[in-house]
Amino acid sequence: MASAKAANMRNQPCPCGSGRKYKQCCIGKQDLKAQFMAKWAWIGLAALFLAGVAGFAYNMITADEHVANPSGGVWSEEHGHYH
Repeated sequence: MASAKAANMRNQPCPCGSGRKYKQCCIGKQDLKAQFMAKWAWIGLAALFLAGVAGFAYNMITADEHVANPSGGVWSEEHGHYH
């Protein structure tokens, strides 16, 4: 749906400088641009979400169970527990 501004300038020269009437030149381009930008915004958000999920999964898969030291001691490979 065209905006009120577009309706008022339909027969005016196009502001892009093409020399054509606005209704024959750029009247629909703003709506297309908004749709294009919205589409890419959703794709960007989906990519960020997937990157976060992949990072979390990678961290869970590669996490060394001996990294966390709850007792403040030292891990003993020989005994398999903290000292």
